Amino acid sequence: MAARLPADISSSSVSPLSIPGLRLRKYYSQPSLIEEIYGRSNCFRSFLVVYRSDGLNLYARINIPTGGIPAQGFPVVVFLHGYSPDPLDPEYFQRPYYEAWVNAYAEAGYIVIMPGYRGHGVVNGKKADGSEYIDSYSHLYLTSPFYAVDVLNLLAGLAQLSALDWGAFGFLLRSQQLADQNNLFLAAHSMGGDVALAVLAVSPCFKAASIWAGVCAHIHAVADFYTRYEINASNPAALFAPAFQEKWEKITSVVKNEPFNLMNIDAANGYFYLENVTAPLILHHGTGDTAVPVEWSLRLYQALKDLGKDTSLYLYDGNNHEIGLNNQHPVAIARDVAFFNQNMHKGSEDHGNA
Repeated sequence: MAARLPADISSSSVSPLSIPGLRLRKYYSQPSLIEEIYGRSNCFRSFLVVYRSDGLNLYARINIPTGGIPAQGFPVVVFLHGYSPDPLDPEYFQRPYYEAWVNAYAEAGYIVIMPGYRGHGVVNGKKADGSEYIDSYSHLYLTSPFYAVDVLNLLAGLAQLSALDWGAFGFLLRSQQLADQNNLFLAAHSMGGDVALAVLAVSPCFKAASIWAGVCAHIHAVADFYTRYEINASNPAALFAPAFQEKWEKITSVVKNEPFNLMNIDAANGYFYLENVTAPLILHHGTGDTAVPVEWSLRLYQALKDLGKDTSLYLYDGNNHEIGLNNQHPVAIARDVAFFNQNMHKGSEDHGNA
C-alpha cells in the first residue's frame, strides 16, 4: 500500500511518522454531527461525529454530560481503545468493553471523546476509510503512528465542537463553550497505550493521562510476545524461532520504506521520547493479565520515574486485562477521576495546534 504523505512535511528529511516528524506537522479537522446513539445512563448523552484525518473520513463517539454546562465548558477525557479484532463491527462504538470506560468518565462530569481510528467503525452502513492501513500494518504492530495522527487531528477540531448543530438534538448552548480546552485528559487501554505515548510525546495539551495495561515497549519485545501468543507458547520453541525471525525481518524491511522511511525503528515509538511527556501519568495493570505483560507497565513506570516524571502505578492482584474482576474496574476508574480532578486547572497550555 502506498500511503499518502502529509503535504506539510513530505519534503522534510525527518521521517513523517517518527515522533520528531509528528511534532513538526500541523493538525486540523472539522467534525460534523451524524446522529445520537443511546448509552446506559441518564447522566450523559452519546453522539457520533465524522472527522477528517489525512484525507480519510473517520468517526468518533462523544459522550456529553447532561445538566448545566460550566461557564468554561466541560472538562474532556479522550479515550484511546485497544486492539479491535473486528474494527468494522456495526456495534463498534457501543461495545460493552469500550463503554466501561467512556460511560464512567461521562458520569463523572467529563465530555468523553473516543476517536475511531482509521479503518474502524461503520455508521449508517458506511465504513470508515483506511482499512488498508490495518491490512498492511496491524500484523506488524506498526499502526500506532497512523492512529496517533488521527487522534491529533481530532484534537485540533475540539474548538469546533460548540459550532455544531446541537440545537437539532435539544442542546441550546447560547454562545457557551461546550468543551473546556484548558482541561484535557487522556485515558488509554492496551494498544491505545502505545498510541497515547506517541500523542503525549507530540502534544503538551493534556493536564494528566492514564494508561491501563498499555502495550508500551520496544517493538522487538512486542513482536516477540505476540508471536508467541499467536502460535501458543505450549508449542515447541522450534516453531517460534522461524516465525519470529520471519516477522522481525518483515517489520525491519517495511519501516525502511515509504511511508515510514525510518532509519531507526525506535523513532516512531513514544516510549523512546518520554522526556517530551509533560502530563502526569497514572498507570494501572492487573497482575493476572495474559494479553499484555505486567512487566511492561513496571518498566514504563521506572523509566518515567528515572526521568523525574510525575507518575504512579497501581497493580491489581490476579486481575485480568480489563481489570474486570472483583469489582476493581470501578476502583481504577475512581482513581483516574480523582487524579484528573487533582490536576484540573493546573497551569495552562496553548492548544491552538495540538
